[in-house]
Amino acid sequence: MSKPPLFERTRKWLRREYKLPFRVQVRVVDDTKLPGMWGCFEWDGERGTIYIRNSLSQAHASETLIEEWAHAMRQSLAITVPYDQEPHDPHFWLIYGEIVTKWRHIFA
Repeated sequence: MSKPPLFERTRKWLRREYKLPFRVQVRVVDDTKLPGMWGCFEWDGERGTIYIRNSLSQAHASETLIEEWAHAMRQSLAITVPYDQEPHDPHFWLIYGEIVTKWRHIFA
């Protein structure tokens, strides 16, 4: 029996290992919906949506999903996200670093 695609395994792993206090939907979309980006996290004040470009390889889409999941986790902190400046603040990088390191150890 073959394994599910890496992106699907990554999504399930993130949901299991890095639970969020709000609902997050993951959508794979046409590249034209994300010009100049591989993915993005959108927050509407109650829930989040992660968008990932459909042209990415399984590995690239998985790492992009991890980055966007880190944005979602960062959003859940009581410290305001500096969206008007640079949303990749030190808190984001700590979260991302932990997740991607564990993911590479498990899935690489």
